[in-house]
Amino acid sequence: MASKTSTTSFDDLPPETASNILLRLPVKALIRSTSVNKKWYSLISNPLFISSQIKHAVSQCDNNVVLIVPPILSQDKHCSLVSVETSKVFEKYKIPFTTKSNTLKLVGSVDGLMLLTDIAMLNSYRDLYLWNPCVRTHRTLVSTCFKNVIGDFVRCFCLVGFGFNKASNDYRVVRIFFARDRVSPSKVEVYSLRKQTWRRIKDPIVPRYGSADGVYVNGSFYWFETTFPTTLGDVRYNNSEDLWILSFDFETEVFGEFKVPRKVALCLGTNAKFRLMEFEGSLAVCMSLSYMVDEAGKWCYLLEVTV
Repeated sequence: MASKTSTTSFDDLPPETASNILLRLPVKALIRSTSVNKKWYSLISNPLFISSQIKHAVSQCDNNVVLIVPPILSQDKHCSLVSVETSKVFEKYKIPFTTKSNTLKLVGSVDGLMLLTDIAMLNSYRDLYLWNPCVRTHRTLVSTCFKNVIGDFVRCFCLVGFGFNKASNDYRVVRIFFARDRVSPSKVEVYSLRKQTWRRIKDPIVPRYGSADGVYVNGSFYWFETTFPTTLGDVRYNNSEDLWILSFDFETEVFGEFKVPRKVALCLGTNAKFRLMEFEGSLAVCMSLSYMVDEAGKWCYLLEVTV
């Protein structure tokens, strides 16, 4: 009598084991795997799997590369992964969405997952785009808890930050609406990639106005303080001798503030080009001090980083 032979397929594996195998696949193979069946598609498109894949990809990548984001989409619809040392283009990623003004601005990047928006003031921060170029997945964030004010730049102006909540293993977006009448309280909402929904924060205390450019460092997003914009685009930093930074903690969902050391503020001056950045795990200020001509005869900035 012939014995029956039992077979085991990939679908018989525990979900944790299947997930660990899939996240180690090359990107192109992972993308093709979404077409195998509904179960694989559901697993690979799950925010928790995406989070694990991003962290795995980051741990395997070369630190001497940078991703170039084009500001004008009509000229180039790709982001390029470029070597810092040789300027060699390793790979191009096709941008899978189009903004209203065909311009693109990077709000922030965490573990390779990027949050982008429109450069144009009237469209900026109204439509947001979460994009993972490695897995070729993206999500357009068009909803809001505050439909009556979003996009109404006569009544308010907006600020956005992007970060990660370690406790819930969740990537999140914070959006702040500042009332132009300076009397009405600020409105704040937080988007959860894991739950894929916006949630408003009740009675938030936002101590200062923030600039458009910020950075995520160790659980919090930071913005330089600005003066209140009296017109659509009139955003200026406060006096350099009294420069403050606004922060948002993604775990406690509480805003904070602290003053930039006076010696750092004085170094910046009133006309210097500077911005916040992450440097070796710390919040830092990057500024251009002067110009020089490099060996190729091109003008470039001399940069100084102050931690």
